[in-house]
Amino acid sequence: MKRKGIGVCFCAALFTVCSIIKAASPADRLHKAIHYEAKEQQGSLGMDLGKIVLLFHSPKKVVDFTMTRKQDGTGTKDVYVFPSSVVEGKDGMKFINQLNAATSKHYRFELQPANGNGKPGLQLVVQYDPKKVSVESRLFKTISSDKGVEFRFHNQDLIDAIRERSEAKTRISSLKKKESSLLTADMEELIRGPQVFLA
Repeated sequence: MKRKGIGVCFCAALFTVCSIIKAASPADRLHKAIHYEAKEQQGSLGMDLGKIVLLFHSPKKVVDFTMTRKQDGTGTKDVYVFPSSVVEGKDGMKFINQLNAATSKHYRFELQPANGNGKPGLQLVVQYDPKKVSVESRLFKTISSDKGVEFRFHNQDLIDAIRERSEAKTRISSLKKKESSLLTADMEELIRGPQVFLA
């Protein structure tokens, strides 16, 4: 009976130690941060302006993050916070430094620790003019089981131009349908002739 009690106590102590270690070690370890900027084609911009890709080693299905948006007279500032993430080793810091050294003429960005004193937490700050740039994010998983977060920057001027053309085509199509239905009603009345009702 004593052996069973000792075994239960040992298992409980082991579970407690493992829980403390798991809680103390962050689940998301950033090991790559990359910026791609789209090239202009014959002096004009396409739909995509660029993207930032963050890759994590993580036992979770997806990387946790939150986003807050602030707008002021100079534009929009999105702050993405990864509360349980840390940089993985020297290679991770090298990628962060390369990312922060990269530039774009369409938007600005910086990846930095969200908390001081070596506590878990990273934040990506992105600034842009919402009249010229839109941002979308998506989660993905690589073939090597890394968890990723991608931030895509789109040409808002081109999106607005496409939307305006689409709306104009819809209005023209709607007017043609109305004209066609009016013409059809007029033609039917001509064919039938005037209706005479006798009392």
